[in-house]
Amino acid sequence: MADGPRKLPDWFPNVNALWGAVLAETFYRAGLRYAVISPGSRSTPLTCALATHPGIKSMAVLDERSSAFLALGIAKRTGQPALLLCTSGTAGAHYYPAIIEARESNVPMLVITADRPPEMRNCASGQTIDQLKLFGGYPVFQAELAVPETTPSLLRYLRQTLLHAYAKTLGPIAGPVHLNAPFRDPLAPDKVGEGIALDLATLFEVEMSAPANPEARPLGVIHWPAPLASFLDQHGSRNGILIVGPQTIRDEECFLRNLGILADLMQAPLLADGLGPVRSCIDEKLHPITAYDLILRNDTLAERLRPDYVVQIGPLPTSVALRKKLAEWQLPTALVSPQGENLDPVHARTTPIAWDMASHMAAIPTHALTDDAYVRDWEGVEARAAALLTDALSTRSGADGIFEGSIIRHLAETLPQNAVMFIANSMPVRDTEYLWPRTHRGHRIYYNRGANGIDGTISTALGLACTGDTVWLVTGDLAFLHDTNGLLAHRQVCGRLRVLLINNSGGGIFGHLPIARHETVFEEYFATPQTISFADLARAHGCDHFRVTSLDAAKAAITSAIASEDSSKLQIIEIITNRSADSEWRRTTFRKLAAELV
Repeated sequence: MADGPRKLPDWFPNVNALWGAVLAETFYRAGLRYAVISPGSRSTPLTCALATHPGIKSMAVLDERSSAFLALGIAKRTGQPALLLCTSGTAGAHYYPAIIEARESNVPMLVITADRPPEMRNCASGQTIDQLKLFGGYPVFQAELAVPETTPSLLRYLRQTLLHAYAKTLGPIAGPVHLNAPFRDPLAPDKVGEGIALDLATLFEVEMSAPANPEARPLGVIHWPAPLASFLDQHGSRNGILIVGPQTIRDEECFLRNLGILADLMQAPLLADGLGPVRSCIDEKLHPITAYDLILRNDTLAERLRPDYVVQIGPLPTSVALRKKLAEWQLPTALVSPQGENLDPVHARTTPIAWDMASHMAAIPTHALTDDAYVRDWEGVEARAAALLTDALSTRSGADGIFEGSIIRHLAETLPQNAVMFIANSMPVRDTEYLWPRTHRGHRIYYNRGANGIDGTISTALGLACTGDTVWLVTGDLAFLHDTNGLLAHRQVCGRLRVLLINNSGGGIFGHLPIARHETVFEEYFATPQTISFADLARAHGCDHFRVTSLDAAKAAITSAIASEDSSKLQIIEIITNRSADSEWRRTTFRKLAAELV
């Protein structure tokens, strides 16, 4: 892709071609570098403009649902939106799950649905539905563009509207933006009359008010937000805990620095979800509690460690044990999020506080609010819990088959510095929370925890790989099968994807629910095992496939994949596990270990 100034065209075959050129160039100057395009007729003017723009990498993806999650992955990795483009009709409806995820997890996304002009709607013309507000209230901004014209005023309107739309994807609350773009014929770049002679450069002589990359903003020092300072003045002399859940973080360095300052000020244990950056961060001054789920399963120990107040940063971690205790305790809680959103599913005594911890450095307090006896008590229990988990994993690993959680632990200990991972929903997310240790390896872990669905797993991971990284995806078999069309795009991605496919023949997470006791319906309607040959599926898509049935073989395959950076773009390591045995081991072992903590 070419960056920097370039000579703009001054002749266009028709008005639609002109309109498309203005759109592509405006978005490029605003910061757009990726476009994900699904085939279709009505979107032809924009497809041609984006595909031929030298500064935009365009990718053709057949399945609109897959393309939307691919764009989501690109935005997660780059911090900037990728453009999604599709034709008219039901094509755009397939974007809906990814748009919901983008809104719920505050990820920028730029969606354009091509459409027929107004006179061709509501008259039984083909491939036409009502596309206005197609995605309900999920976009942070939505508008219908005008039908293309060549007048200078309409071209200025187009430029201004596009810049506004791009800026809205980034904030103040990042999320999806939907533009509906009607076009009359001709759609192809065919010459109409003499064509259109226009000095496009004059349209861009004005100062472009393109939004700055959030990660590149200068950081100033600010005082603590007044509501947080007031909350800590009221409660901070007692024992508090600091909870950090999974969330979209624009600047991890700034976020982690502020988190360290807050933890030191509070002299509080830091309960950090495994999906976030805390457990893997290189800064050794942070000492997160990683085994809080196991610790809080012991009621006696939980009561001994019960805090007097909570400071919660972002959403709560997944842990049911943690949520159960917070619901029981009903503690004064300061809930810090960029916009002061309601992120409290346990309905505690919550004070919402609007503060983006990743945008400004906080001033360093002069003294701690309390002594460190309470945090040392937590850290002592954490050390015992971590040791018990390690011993239990070692024992289980030598037994029959592979315990799924052993794969997560092995990755934490062996993946190279700054490795990029995507953790699929259901059991991989929970195993990461339960078993991901403190590593100091700087691993970057991504996930779709906005709506917590399994859709788009492969496509999101491939989107992360679009910038050239090697991405490690940990997924169950059902999440993988739900997005097999995502495999179609792997050849267009410049990075590599390594899939650790945990095949337990069904939905392992359902084995932990009460419905698992009802055998007459459980297996067919909840576990839903599928009889698919993943080897054949991989072969059909030109992917490497390896099948392993022992932990030693799985470790060897992972080691080989780490070393084989020059191998195929997509490798699938299918790891066979026993769903019933794993569910039973988790139930009995975690209960036993929790009891041994006292």
